[in-house]
Amino acid sequence: MAKQLEAKEALFIEIYDSFRNGYNSNLGGHGHKGAKLTDEHKAKIRMGSRRNSVCVVSDNGAATNKFSSQREAAHELGVSEGTISNHLKSGAIYKKDGWKVTK
Repeated sequence: MAKQLEAKEALFIEIYDSFRNGYNSNLGGHGHKGAKLTDEHKAKIRMGSRRNSVCVVSDNGAATNKFSSQREAAHELGVSEGTISNHLKSGAIYKKDGWKVTK
């Protein structure tokens, strides 16, 4: 089963070209379990997450809260990170509570 999943992973990385134009760090099926990140790499990851601050605004446009990351916003708002990401991309108002997220 693991070999089949590795083959599928490689196939989808090829189809979506996510090695050169995405987030995959290899061509698939290899993983990087146990990989050690350098201090420099860790710092870059931290800096990247700071640039992704999220501002929550009410449906009338008034800013209500600012979070340092999508993860923090999702946790505090009780939704998934995917919900935050989708709403950032679409600009849609979250109908349940009437808020909107912006960068």
